[in-house]
Amino acid sequence: MRKPALIKLLSAAAGSMTWLFIPLYADDLGSSAMFLGVIVASYALAVFLSSMIFGRAADMYGRRKIVIFGLLFSSGSFALLSLANSPEELLMYRFICGFTVGMFHSALVAYVAEREAALGRFSSFGALGFTIGFVISGTIMTLDTATGTIFLAASAVYMVSFFVALSLPKAPERTFKVPRIPVAMIKKNSHLYAAMLFRHTGASIAWVIFPLYQQSLGLSRDMIAYMWVPNFVAQMIFMNYVDRLKEPHPMVKTGLFAAGTAFLFFIIFNSWWGLIPGMLILGASWSFLYIGVLKELNERNDEMATATGLLNSTISLSGMIGPLIGGVIAQYFGYSANIMAAAIMAYAALGVYMVVRQRTMRDELRGPRKAGPPRSRGRSRGRPRSRRQRA
Repeated sequence: MRKPALIKLLSAAAGSMTWLFIPLYADDLGSSAMFLGVIVASYALAVFLSSMIFGRAADMYGRRKIVIFGLLFSSGSFALLSLANSPEELLMYRFICGFTVGMFHSALVAYVAEREAALGRFSSFGALGFTIGFVISGTIMTLDTATGTIFLAASAVYMVSFFVALSLPKAPERTFKVPRIPVAMIKKNSHLYAAMLFRHTGASIAWVIFPLYQQSLGLSRDMIAYMWVPNFVAQMIFMNYVDRLKEPHPMVKTGLFAAGTAFLFFIIFNSWWGLIPGMLILGASWSFLYIGVLKELNERNDEMATATGLLNSTISLSGMIGPLIGGVIAQYFGYSANIMAAAIMAYAALGVYMVVRQRTMRDELRGPRKAGPPRSRGRSRGRPRSRRQRA
């Protein structure tokens, strides 16, 4: 699985190169904190829509082609960001980026899961990609004229990943008939989606202002990027370890509790050096949570691209809600209030996960209600079932 891992690494690097720079660039263009929330939310809205559409499409028509087209369009959309000269233009181009990025992530995870590869090891390449992307962006942001350079560099990395995707094996892929709105799947995995919605809404409340919070602690723009490296180093280490664990339920609980603890570290120390232990805990927490959720989705669903697409849509939905709330909180209460809200939401996500999971498992044990005697499978109403009956 070297090629899918390389695609994961390159696409993660490309996306992370611009992720930190967007709040800073919006601030340079004169955006308010509230409008910054709208810009970040627009990206999440686009990923939300795209993940639902193309996750289902990958299960119905094949994963490989969705991955290829998604990477190609992402390369073009990130180049558009270099043309933004106002907060409104940045909003428009960022929405387009979100839609193209949402095309390929679910399909790529399903492509790997179908071949029974280790999801933790595969995901760890994403953490490595984020590390590389943040280091590159930190280096580029030291230049005064880096406005368009960082976006064009991200576009070029996406183009490289597109060429790698062209060489993915054309092995036969299972396809599924998936309803437009997979209500049964949503209900079956509701405990996972609900927990991720709460946890990631809180995280998004913090992330929308986090580069500005780091800046308020005295960090330069290059150090803002480098300070994220401990997070992704921890992910690379822990994702490979977590992959060996069999039971996803304890992994999810550990990840949610540790996430709340990590955000509390940011508040307690309130200094640039205090960010380092918080980042290490945060990287470990995400490793347990994300791999645990992926493992359980893979165990409970054949239509892995649709299930993962719904997961990405859930994360993106929280990415819409969180920045809008975060912009208001930052405007009236300051950056520290955003991070405290993230800690509270992570602990609340743990409670929601436990309650909803218990209800879901109880409903599954009860099984469907029996309305009458069961019918023989494949029997048509009013027609004999066998040739002997027809004779």
